[in-house]
Amino acid sequence: MNKRIYLLTSTFLLMLVASIFLFMDFDEHRDLDKIKKKKTLRVVIYSNPINDSIYRFHYELVSQFADSMGLKLQATTEHDLQKSIAGLQKGKYDIIVRSILVTNELREQVDFSPPILFDRQMLVQRKDDSTLIRNQLDLAGKTIHVAQNSPFISRIKNLSEEIGDTIHIVEIPLANSSQLFRMVADGEIDYTVYNERLVKLYAMPNLDIETPIGFTQLEAWAMRKDSPELQEAVNQFLDSFLKTQEYIDIYERYYQ
Repeated sequence: MNKRIYLLTSTFLLMLVASIFLFMDFDEHRDLDKIKKKKTLRVVIYSNPINDSIYRFHYELVSQFADSMGLKLQATTEHDLQKSIAGLQKGKYDIIVRSILVTNELREQVDFSPPILFDRQMLVQRKDDSTLIRNQLDLAGKTIHVAQNSPFISRIKNLSEEIGDTIHIVEIPLANSSQLFRMVADGEIDYTVYNERLVKLYAMPNLDIETPIGFTQLEAWAMRKDSPELQEAVNQFLDSFLKTQEYIDIYERYYQ
């Protein structure tokens, strides 16, 4: 009886191990050689339910890269940058394809491509406010609302240190830029922040978008630090493609 139980137990364990091996993805942390073997490039692209210009711009750009490498593109959408980074680190994605502000803090987690775009952040406030802010020093003690895990949080924290006073940050879960703009316009909140290049897409007549809260920053894609061959291929592609008329056409189609 004991021998039978032992055999059944052993068989069960072997089946369990086999099933684990069957469903495990041994290519979790893939570099270019494994990506080419699978013939599929897995990317996560920023999504915005209100305006798809940003998604379409980056999708066209990364499609050009995938085509140049003979790879099929497998694209997932995600609004939250931190969730995208978590997926990248777990091996769910090979590249985060969105305009990520290049910061020293993020450099500790990921490697960046060459800069794809340049931008700076602008303060969004109501025009009818009697105390329009034009000097960054006047943000001391003020509260800025942003989407949860917004990439703008890092810049606001740096600005707080630069002016030597506290700028309060409130994160709103599941909020997008259009909703935040509406909240400012309706007087529910006083301030939010958005990219200068895109701010006019969402601005409303009673909103002021003329006050920068920082200097021009680089925006790039992100890859894992253990995929140097992929990074080299992406870098070579972008260094060349960003100088072409084809890229200019793509940029103007979505940003101008």
